[in-house]
Amino acid sequence: MFSETGKAAVKPLNVLRCVFKRGHRAEMVRLVGNTALKNLKIADLSGISVNNLELGVRPLVHHERKLFGLSGITPAIENNLYGGANMILRRACVAYSPDITAPLRLTLLTIATMSASSINTAPAVLQSISEECLSRGRLDHSMYEFAMRRYIEQMEHIYTLGGRDNAASFLEVQSKLSQARSHHLRTLVQVSKFWPLLLRRRPDLPLIIKHARTIGISTNKANLLYTRLFRRYPDNPTVREWYILFLDSVMQDHARAQQLRTETVDDDKSVSSDGSGSSFSASSTGTSATGGVEQNTSSTFFRMLIGAAVINVMMIVIICTFLCILSEVFRSDMGATKDLHDVSFAVEEGSFFSSLLYLNDTRLDALDLDDPLATSISAAATVIKGHHDFLIDMDHGGNEYYYFYEPDEVPVIPARVARKTWGIAAGIANELDVIANTMSVSPADLTSGDQTTLYAHAQAVVSENFDSFAEIISLIQRLDHDSILNMIYVAAISLILLIVTQLALTVILVFWIIFRSFIAEVVSCDVSLTNCLSVSRAQVRRQMRLVGMAKSKFKDIDVLDFDQDLQEDLNDELDNVDDDDYITKKQLSVSQAARLDEGDDSDEIADTTTDTRKVRIAFQEVEQVPNVKSAFEMAAEESSGSDLTDGFMTADEPATDEDKPPSANLVTKAILKFKRDMPRGKQGKTTVAMGAAHLAWSVFGVIGLMAAIVLLTGYVIYSTLLQSELTTNEDSILTLLDMATIQFAGAFGYNHMEVAGFAMDGSTARLDAYITRHNAAATLEMGWDFYEFVPKMWMSDEMVTAQTLKQQLLYYMDVAVSIAAYGHGFTSDITTGLSVDWNYTGETYYAHDVEEYSRSVWYTNKTSDTTTLAAADQLALAQAILFDDKVSEIYTDIMDQMYEIPAMLTDAIDDLINAHSQTTNIILFVTIIGVTIVAMMPVILNGARPAMLRNSAARRISLVSLLCLAIACSGIMLNMAIRVYVLEATDPDTLATDAAELSSVLEGVIDMDQVIMHLVQKYVYTADEGVLADLDAAVTKMLATTAKLYTLGADATGTEAFAMGKISHARFVQDMYIATRLAASVNGHTIENAVIDTYTWNSSDPTERASAPGRFTNETYDLARSDAEKQAMAESLCLTDPVTYADYHNVVVWCAGIYTDYRDDILDTLEQAYDIRRFATIASIVLVIPVLGVVTFVLLPLFTTAAFTRSIAKRGQDSKHHQKQVLNRTLRSDFIAGVGLLLSVTVLTVFCASSIMGAFVAIYRVYVFVSNTAKTDSLLLKSGTRAALSYEYPASVHPNMLAEEISELESSVFDAFNAGYLDFVFAGAFVDGLSPQIAQYTATLTRFESTSVLSSDSDRSATLIPVLKETYAVASGANEMFNNRYDRMDLLVSFNEVVMIVAAIITCAFIAAVYTIGLRAIFRHLMSYSGSLNLLQSYLVR
Repeated sequence: MFSETGKAAVKPLNVLRCVFKRGHRAEMVRLVGNTALKNLKIADLSGISVNNLELGVRPLVHHERKLFGLSGITPAIENNLYGGANMILRRACVAYSPDITAPLRLTLLTIATMSASSINTAPAVLQSISEECLSRGRLDHSMYEFAMRRYIEQMEHIYTLGGRDNAASFLEVQSKLSQARSHHLRTLVQVSKFWPLLLRRRPDLPLIIKHARTIGISTNKANLLYTRLFRRYPDNPTVREWYILFLDSVMQDHARAQQLRTETVDDDKSVSSDGSGSSFSASSTGTSATGGVEQNTSSTFFRMLIGAAVINVMMIVIICTFLCILSEVFRSDMGATKDLHDVSFAVEEGSFFSSLLYLNDTRLDALDLDDPLATSISAAATVIKGHHDFLIDMDHGGNEYYYFYEPDEVPVIPARVARKTWGIAAGIANELDVIANTMSVSPADLTSGDQTTLYAHAQAVVSENFDSFAEIISLIQRLDHDSILNMIYVAAISLILLIVTQLALTVILVFWIIFRSFIAEVVSCDVSLTNCLSVSRAQVRRQMRLVGMAKSKFKDIDVLDFDQDLQEDLNDELDNVDDDDYITKKQLSVSQAARLDEGDDSDEIADTTTDTRKVRIAFQEVEQVPNVKSAFEMAAEESSGSDLTDGFMTADEPATDEDKPPSANLVTKAILKFKRDMPRGKQGKTTVAMGAAHLAWSVFGVIGLMAAIVLLTGYVIYSTLLQSELTTNEDSILTLLDMATIQFAGAFGYNHMEVAGFAMDGSTARLDAYITRHNAAATLEMGWDFYEFVPKMWMSDEMVTAQTLKQQLLYYMDVAVSIAAYGHGFTSDITTGLSVDWNYTGETYYAHDVEEYSRSVWYTNKTSDTTTLAAADQLALAQAILFDDKVSEIYTDIMDQMYEIPAMLTDAIDDLINAHSQTTNIILFVTIIGVTIVAMMPVILNGARPAMLRNSAARRISLVSLLCLAIACSGIMLNMAIRVYVLEATDPDTLATDAAELSSVLEGVIDMDQVIMHLVQKYVYTADEGVLADLDAAVTKMLATTAKLYTLGADATGTEAFAMGKISHARFVQDMYIATRLAASVNGHTIENAVIDTYTWNSSDPTERASAPGRFTNETYDLARSDAEKQAMAESLCLTDPVTYADYHNVVVWCAGIYTDYRDDILDTLEQAYDIRRFATIASIVLVIPVLGVVTFVLLPLFTTAAFTRSIAKRGQDSKHHQKQVLNRTLRSDFIAGVGLLLSVTVLTVFCASSIMGAFVAIYRVYVFVSNTAKTDSLLLKSGTRAALSYEYPASVHPNMLAEEISELESSVFDAFNAGYLDFVFAGAFVDGLSPQIAQYTATLTRFESTSVLSSDSDRSATLIPVLKETYAVASGANEMFNNRYDRMDLLVSFNEVVMIVAAIITCAFIAAVYTIGLRAIFRHLMSYSGSLNLLQSYLVR
């Protein structure tokens, strides 16, 4: 097809060989690529088909780069290949035009665009394709044609300009330059419309200001486009020419224009690279700032806005991050509720299934359990063990509580030990495992004694701890509420800090930037507008000629995108000029069309002929005019320390600096200005000194205000936290006073008198009283209350020891009562309230007791002692047990411990009172007042300074500061004075301490009376002379204790209760003293205690109460009686006499009455004192917070602005009032919009913060509800367990506890199903049918509880089985409901976190938009007024 000589093969076979033979084809492709197009010869194509032609051209169009080696295809080779293909296809189209295919034509069009030599033919090819192959009605064909034409145009530019980059640059220059010239021309047109508006007799100020702003906008756009073009293409002569024209005609920067005319291209590039090509830079414009609307220094202002936005965003991000972390901690702490609930439910579940083992097989089968009991118990133990680590690490996990267990010693007496929560849970879990491992279905499967013992001990541990553990879990959950609430407080403080900071930032921006800049902008516009309105006709004429000359350069330019009110023809610019203007339309048209004549002196002639009466201001006196820079430039310069009062150059000043470089020009001006402003002479030094003093005073004033803000904020926060803690402590004090142990004292004395009385005379009243007190539930309830409020006292070593010894004492008393019952002839039915077994020879400490105690009479075992002994022997045995040395030691040890315990209540109250020192708080408050006064003194005295006496703003600031200081100090002093008054007048802390001490002493009196009673009883019964020594010590201690009652701060000696208590105590000890003297007389012993030994009595004495017949008469007569009579009298007085019992009862009652009366008397005083102190704190905070707001948001911005802002313009140089009104009206909308945007940020922040705080509070409310009702399922299981234990042990505390727990269960169920408005939150979380199911269960449980424990076994079991069958089902339903609610609560926390993050993102985005877009646009809009007026003013001074 090709040859170098032009002689190609003409045979078709040769052509095909060239096409299909790879080696020859590659050679021909390389030949075409390496041969210039003019030297390439093409053979005749008449013998080749169209298909072969397409195949032959394809290698030329789609290059195989590997054919040209490692160097690849060079641009020259590529051009030759495209040229060859184009030549072949063009010849083919000419030769075979009837047969040419459309794809081949399109290929020819594509190839034609691939080289510069063929690009000119591409339009013709496209035209032929369009006419012959494309359909005008098809959209795809039309789009193809349009796209190809644009592509061809683009390629033509590329080939013409020598590359894609050059073409892109050319197109950009053409496009941007066209836009710049359009805006340039638009500015000139608007300037030509502006000047005639100034010459009206009644200038339309709003129209003038509007035109000025429009000029500024178009100037900005043109300047921006020209500057960008010149920076990118400094060597483009067209760009340079138009930029110079723009600087000359619009910017009036003749120095810069002349510089660009004379400098070389290299200089232009260096200037461009330095960034000095912009007309905004001081080095390029040749002026300070009047060359454009957007000043360089305005960027500082916008950077300030960006800085404020960054501060805002960073603050929100930090607070949001902190709240998210706090929310996760919140979630973690709430998760503790779930874990505690699971542990509690597992304990109660294991306890319930363990209690079912007390049932026989028949009743177990009736329950129809799903799983074997061993499996269920083991599963519960596994759950408890799974929470072992949680119980160790949880909050309040270190608190100790009682753990009940049965030791391995015999007799098996339940003991108490202090253990942590995890230790109690671990003990229960281990015992559940023991139960599960030692049985398969029922206890009947146990085979060995060891297994039986282990099983019995395990059952005892579970049955003794299941209820206390539930209370422990409830207590921990209540304690967790405080930690969660503290997190809510932290979140609230964080959000309040965010809101306050946002408000402060908004106020600072409004006062320091917006308001100040707005005022400066108004003044700047006012000065510039005044100068413009003073223009003469000659000056207008001159400006119109200059504008006309500039517009003559735009004959080929169309004005683009004019506003509606500016769509006017360039030749009709004078239509809006009134007939009464200073110059006529005709004159203005002539001046507009005239050419500038350099030698014309028309300006001077016009100036001399102008009617000077109509010229408002002599414009030549411009040295008095203040600087007319943009307000935002002034704000930026002022922040950097520059002076704002520099005047602009006047026309009369020599322009000798124009030949100097711009930078040198500015430096020279700055030096000259500094020298000119330098104070000289004595007066100048005085001025400098006064300025330094003013600066120092201002700095101290600002620092003082900030210090006052910090102090007042600290006072508010400290007072709030202090009052919160004080309120908590005060409530705890009142609770402790209400729970004083004096109200529960005397129980051991009652027990001993009742047991001894029954053992001696068989009084069933004494027995019933003992059994009732023995099985009362009140003791357990009291213990759980002390768990919560006085844990240190309740878990003290003394209390633990007393509680452990109490179990041993009750064991011996129970044995004595059981044996005495048989001795008095009663059957075992009378002691059904007691369940005790004994076997002395089987006791662990049998050998030790035998060796230590020489007992002549002692119990052996239950069978022997109740069946084989005679009645008299049984009574003697019971009495011997009661007064045994070991029992006596236990009793006295208990009393010793109990005597020390009440003082712990006083210590607890003292700890609460001393948690915050009143003296320290007063000193702190005085310090705050003093430092605040010192801090605010510079601001208060600022208005009284000689330099500020005539400054009304300074005086107002000083007065407001003084008022704020007075209010704040008054509030703090009010709080302090009321606290001091309360301390001096009522001293509630001392009253509370005295009440606690009174309770402690009175309880000590009761305790010592119990010791004396026991020792007297023992001595009377055993005649042990050694007891007299113990009695002597006890009486001495009792007398010392009663003597304290007269020395206490709580003086209750004058009350009726004290008088009655004193009488009752005297009568009781009289009985004990008489019994002791009678017994000592019988035994011939010497009484060691002088009080007892010398004690006398006489029943006939009027001062003595009348003795009951047979009790006693007088010491002479009674001591003269026979030994038997004296012994009987002594035993009666200390053991069985109901009068003595009543005396002891009266002592206990009246001692408690003395305390309760005193407590009730001071209770109102305490509450009133606490309320007064609380209200004083609240009142002071209410007074301080508004002061804090005024100081932060009013005084600080106003004083700072007044102190550091210099006067922008003298008031005497302001324009007329109407002019200022117009400017204010015109610019006010921008000011309002800026303030509105800033306030919108604050409003959005407050709304988001309030919503988040509301969400936290709502979640806390949900948490408290879920936490408080979490125990419902455990209570259901506990009630079932208690029912089973009540059935198994009717003579125990369990029946009484069941009645108490039913009431608690009903209350908890009611709370769980009455969530109030939280029902909307828990919608869908309820279990269907659970409420009526629990109601039915409660009714069934109540029927069982109401069945008497004395009823037949069949009757009781008939009501028990329905209870046990439903217990686990309803508990499981309640557990499911709790889990659903907890999941809902967890979902709320997650939703709140998402809301917080989304709110933070939205707020940050809104802040970024407001600061970077909204405020920037508003301030640019506001800045355009003064900028344009400054620019127009500069036309007149150049």
